[in-house]
Amino acid sequence: MPWTLVSEVKTEAIDVSGNFICSNIEAVKQAVAAGLGIGQIPVNNMVCELKKHELIRVLPDWHGAPMPIYLVYRPGVNKLKRVEAILEYLLSIQEQFEFTPDLHLCQPAAFDRSEMTSNQERKKRSHWPTLCYPS
Repeated sequence: MPWTLVSEVKTEAIDVSGNFICSNIEAVKQAVAAGLGIGQIPVNNMVCELKKHELIRVLPDWHGAPMPIYLVYRPGVNKLKRVEAILEYLLSIQEQFEFTPDLHLCQPAAFDRSEMTSNQERKKRSHWPTLCYPS
């Protein structure tokens, strides 16, 4: 599955290849920092690395396509105060996750699609694209 990158004027699907598959953001960040390639990761997971210039953002005018976030709970559970609190919080911050290039960043890591299962494909889609590489 290609990475979908979005700019202010267009959307591009970019085919990527490689032999590193990972659904853990920290592991992808470490792989990128080790020089294994480029990849995708939320910018909030790379603040320190960016400030220290350990990773550098690539294609700053592009970011990953918006992705839905789901909160799943049993019927009737939303009556609990803690569930209501998290629902209210998520609704209050949802605007931060609209088209905001500064909130998205990718880490270097290539993915070998030939070895991905359908479950791995779904996990792959959860990455946010904006490209970075180790400095």
